[in-house]
Amino acid sequence: MEYSMIDHTADLGVWIRSTTLNQLFKDAAKVLIRLSLGEVPSVEDNMEIKDLEIEGSDLVDLMVRWLGEILYLLDGERLIFWEAQHLQIVGETKLQAVAQFIPFKEGIHSWETYIKAVTYHQAKVEQKDAWWEAFLIFDV
Repeated sequence: MEYSMIDHTADLGVWIRSTTLNQLFKDAAKVLIRLSLGEVPSVEDNMEIKDLEIEGSDLVDLMVRWLGEILYLLDGERLIFWEAQHLQIVGETKLQAVAQFIPFKEGIHSWETYIKAVTYHQAKVEQKDAWWEAFLIFDV
């Protein structure tokens, strides 16, 4: 996984590059968590499995909605995305995943950057040569 942060007024922009479309979606969720919490220590004995299904109008909408769900689970349900064991993009408008989450625990986990939302502004998801790339801006 490759990613870099991009200076953007009052927001945080990221560019992510992965080998496959499915991996790009997994990596984007990991980048969101890494930016929010820094490195997350594992609490494997408390893993929670969730079946997630997200629909969107295209790949960009699907990515924004996927990350919005990951952000909601972090902020609203205090669940930290760990891994998506089975993630599949169906027809560029549907995502199905079986994902693992760990509970947010005060004293173990702490906020590094509070991300309020994933925006559509300048968002891109596209294939370039042998890579899949995404550009996203988070409202902080």
